[in-house]
Amino acid sequence: MPGEAPQALVTTGPYRLTRNPMYAGLAVAYVGDAIAIPAFWALVFLPLVLAYVNWSVIPVEEASLNGVPGYDAYRAKVRRWI
Repeated sequence: MPGEAPQALVTTGPYRLTRNPMYAGLAVAYVGDAIAIPAFWALVFLPLVLAYVNWSVIPVEEASLNGVPGYDAYRAKVRRWI
């Protein structure tokens, strides 16, 4: 739940492949929408959004997980992105 301390670490399903499946999925959907519309110019902004998420949003989320048992091992085993 956003804003609350993490209670458990999920390592199954898509979380076994990436630590951030929601952000990876949103990036894929964004590319798909830009191609389907077609609005290829929108792809220019994707790297900027991904950079912001990678260097501003995810570090805050990961900092809140530092106290969860097993997170360090999970972080060493599973990549941030695919």
